[in-house]
Amino acid sequence: MNRLRILVLAPDSSPEKVSIPYVTYSHAAALAQLHDVTLVVQSSVEDPVRRAKAPFRSIEVVRMPWLERIHAWSLRCIFRYNFTSQALTAFGYPFALIFEWRAWRQLRRRIFAGEFDVVLRIVPMTAVLPSPFAFFLRKGPIPFVIGPINGGLPYVQGFSQASNEKQWISNFRNLYRFLPFARSTYRNAAAIIAASSQTCAEFAVYRDKLFFVPEPGIGRSLCSDDTRTAEPGAKLELIFVGGLIPCKACDLALRAAVPLLRNDLGRFSILGDGPERSRLEQLAKSLGIEKAVSFCGWVSHSEALGRLRSADVMVFPSVRDFGAGVVFEALAAGAVPVVADFGGPGDIVNPEVGYKVPLTNESEFVSQMETILTELAGNRQLLNRLREQGMSYARECLTWDAKAQSTTRVLNWVVRRGPKPDLPPPKLLHLEPVTMKHLFHPLLHRILSPRMVQLIRFWWWCLSSYFPRLITTRFTKRAPQVRGFGTALTPSHLAKQIQNVNALAPTKMCRVMTKYGSDKGRLNNYTPVYSALFKERCDQPLRVFELGLGSNNPDLPSNMGVFGAPGASLRGWRQLFPHALVYGADIDRGILFQEDRIKTFYCDQLDRSSIRELWSHPDLQDGVDIIIEDGLHTFEANITFLEESLNRLRPGGIYVAEDITWNHIDEWFDRLETTYSKQFPKYEFAFVVLQDRGCNNMLIVRRGAD
Repeated sequence: MNRLRILVLAPDSSPEKVSIPYVTYSHAAALAQLHDVTLVVQSSVEDPVRRAKAPFRSIEVVRMPWLERIHAWSLRCIFRYNFTSQALTAFGYPFALIFEWRAWRQLRRRIFAGEFDVVLRIVPMTAVLPSPFAFFLRKGPIPFVIGPINGGLPYVQGFSQASNEKQWISNFRNLYRFLPFARSTYRNAAAIIAASSQTCAEFAVYRDKLFFVPEPGIGRSLCSDDTRTAEPGAKLELIFVGGLIPCKACDLALRAAVPLLRNDLGRFSILGDGPERSRLEQLAKSLGIEKAVSFCGWVSHSEALGRLRSADVMVFPSVRDFGAGVVFEALAAGAVPVVADFGGPGDIVNPEVGYKVPLTNESEFVSQMETILTELAGNRQLLNRLREQGMSYARECLTWDAKAQSTTRVLNWVVRRGPKPDLPPPKLLHLEPVTMKHLFHPLLHRILSPRMVQLIRFWWWCLSSYFPRLITTRFTKRAPQVRGFGTALTPSHLAKQIQNVNALAPTKMCRVMTKYGSDKGRLNNYTPVYSALFKERCDQPLRVFELGLGSNNPDLPSNMGVFGAPGASLRGWRQLFPHALVYGADIDRGILFQEDRIKTFYCDQLDRSSIRELWSHPDLQDGVDIIIEDGLHTFEANITFLEESLNRLRPGGIYVAEDITWNHIDEWFDRLETTYSKQFPKYEFAFVVLQDRGCNNMLIVRRGAD
């Protein structure tokens, strides 16, 4: 294999530190076994790097004495060595830029002289600190590669362990995208190496040059053959290794182990210390398992490895862990990992070597982990098989050598010496694109009342959308595309009425719906159509019904997001129809409510019996004049509710199904023409297309007079 000449940027990497400095140094040293690596570090780590005597081609030191002193003083006096502080990460931004600027000035002549084949930045590992090198090398002469990068794990909902760790500055994390060099870093990088599925999802827009390589690794010396044999009936040896802080969630491990420990079927060793220790000791006493639990405090690395080799199961329920090197070490040592299916542990553990427990909620998580531990205690054959497979997996895939080989494949592809490697993330996650809305909504909802947020959103919409549209629609017009069905009335009557609408024109209904938080006047252009259909009936004592209240439960399909305003449309209808009774229904029982002239009910749109039960309610026995179907937005859901509800329309009433998707358009046309126009001869149907985008389509049905 041809050796590459790699310039590695790793300012803080050190073999004598822990966490990221040690991880990145080990990665660089493993690369130096395969290639000619020039390591670029800052002066504070020069001595330990030289003492380690790794086979680097050379070690280049960027000296910034005054800046290093300022950073060291701040770390000591301001951040008090709290390396988990996200504020410390933000504080490091200017220092990272200055380091790379100085490194560029120191090495650029050698770069342009052709001394290196590629630049690889491995420190900082966080994705929020950009690299000026990517901008400096945007036109060559050599490619720039960044990674492995990590970070951006969300705080899990429903777990107090995560919420207790959340820091105020985390609300501003995505602002890094607007910092100097942030976009050019990833746009100009020849390849991006991500260390987690979460980070792969964050940079999915660059999927053509995105590769997965895990953050930690282990030395090959840790991978030894397992000689132990577990005797039938022996106690299950459980171990937890890590800081006793909220996000490590050691309390969940204790609660899950209760049945084993109370019945004297296991022992639990907890290696680590931290602010949670006294609380965990009290928890063990309250659970009646204190005699089976040993709090060992911090121990040396060699002792921790020895205890892992003698353990059967490593319980690691951390709800926020990026790399989890301890899971790598547990696999190498033969301790079967039982971890939370999230972050680094969730990426590394697979069913062949251990267990991953989904983060649903605390009680269910504990219950599932308890079942797993009970199964392992009673099935030593399964335990031994997982142990052997885990040790083999660690030897083949998790060593520093294996990590260096994966990185080499990426670098060879970048310099056109090899094929594109297949290094996909273990999980395919989907993240919504980050916009200004995603950045500022959480902050506004945190510091302002819901009413004030709604007011700000309304006036922002007025200034950015409503007033400009009010002016431009005096000169421009867009008529909806309408196709009519049914012969009960003059065939083109309903279609002609809708075709005369200017779909771009804002209306009073736009303002009212937006004021209450509905998207009918903002994201869709439905209100011009509604205004044309209902303008003659606004003062009548109507009965108005809408399916879909706008759930803000993210676990339900077709929800409005956590900041949605359930019932917004119903309140809008109440204002627009001052003499009407307004009814609504939704599958989310948690958002049902009752106000002046508004009542809501439960309904499952996919269950015909649930729909019939809805219409049998005494308040709805007399039928309704208007039905708005804004529910699940699937073809099956649309037709199910339509077929069970059309006969509930009063004579002259109108039924509207919103947000009809394009992928079922032919099925709709076929059903309207061959089935519904014959099954409902007293009804006229019109399929309306407002714009050539998304699902901004409507089905409008009008019942004829009896």
